[in-house]
Amino acid sequence: MSRQTSGATWFERAATTVLPVALGAGVFIVAFIHVHDVACWSGQPSWASWLIAMTGEAMAVAGLAAITSRRRADAPIKWAVFVVVAAVLFSGACNLVAVLHRTGPGDPPGTVLHGEPGVWVGLMAVWPVLAFGLVAGLKATKPPHTDDETPAADVPRQTSPVRAAGYGRLYRDGGTAPDGGHMPTATADLAAIRVGENGTSDHVGVVVPVAAAWARTGLSDVDDDLAGHNGEHSNGHTGQSSLPPLGTRPAPAAAPVPAPREPTPAPARPVGDVTREASGGELWDVYTDADGRHHRVHAGRDDDATPPLTLAPATPPQPERAETAGPRLPAVQFRAPEPPAPAAVAATGSGAETDVSDLLDDGRKVRDGLAAAGRALNRSTLHAGLKERGHRAGTRRLDALLRELRAEPVGAGR
Repeated sequence: MSRQTSGATWFERAATTVLPVALGAGVFIVAFIHVHDVACWSGQPSWASWLIAMTGEAMAVAGLAAITSRRRADAPIKWAVFVVVAAVLFSGACNLVAVLHRTGPGDPPGTVLHGEPGVWVGLMAVWPVLAFGLVAGLKATKPPHTDDETPAADVPRQTSPVRAAGYGRLYRDGGTAPDGGHMPTATADLAAIRVGENGTSDHVGVVVPVAAAWARTGLSDVDDDLAGHNGEHSNGHTGQSSLPPLGTRPAPAAAPVPAPREPTPAPARPVGDVTREASGGELWDVYTDADGRHHRVHAGRDDDATPPLTLAPATPPQPERAETAGPRLPAVQFRAPEPPAPAAVAATGSGAETDVSDLLDDGRKVRDGLAAAGRALNRSTLHAGLKERGHRAGTRRLDALLRELRAEPVGAGR
């Protein structure tokens, strides 16, 4: 019986999965050929006819997928159904036209369909744009993604009841179990406390002094140590906590706030000498501070053999100097130029004679040439004539040579 049931289940699953796919593939092939023939018959190019042939089936698949997705999200499916209906009507109309206008034996070879396409010329020209608009509407009307589960932040968190053992251990449900050998005879089950109702955190919902009497079925050395700790928190016979109730416990005393300390005034700094005086068996230091006020400070008794004390005046503070680790540069000293020696003055004076013997012969030629040309003899003309003959002379030598030439008559020295 079970084999028959299992076989029927397998057959049903295979039939419901394979048959729709096979049927859809066959319909797709037939409709694809008919839409292509109608597009070619309407005057569309060959490549455009193949593209138009795919639009109807592609629209149907997109619409069916949108219907499945929107039903899962509980969203409207009207637009998706409209897209599927439009694709089915377009493919069905093309199939019908292809059958009604199929070629006969008398039609010329190469003819796809006979007759006039009529309205199909405009329909095939507009259909690609209409198909795109319908599929784009599926994307535009897609509902936002919604989660099936409620976010964890919207669900109020609850804490589990707190169970207290007789020896003072606290744990939660599902936490660490008590040690072997101890069986609780009483369990404190508390109502769940929502986080934030009593100011607690999400780790412990509420803490109360709960104690339970435990039956000791077998103690080990560790249990003996825990027994002493148990007596500090609860009474093992009555199961009552030795601590007072939570509401009756006194609030902890606030820590005293220390009073602010008044700043201690700094002692006056003496300016000048400090003189110690003896008066009535007591010693007093007398001095004046920086503000000009006089101070008299007790220094001790007169019979304590304290010698008179005179303090030197306080040294004024010196400004701090920045120490540099780099090498120090040597100081630069500027000195005035020393006056020339008397011998140098005598050598460069107006009375000193300048040697112009090497220029005298050519200078006479320049003088005679200027006289023959009717030009005046001066420093400029003399310098130009000497320069033509390959001589270079300074102003001092030109002046000395000019004096020599003017002292001689023209034509002298030939």
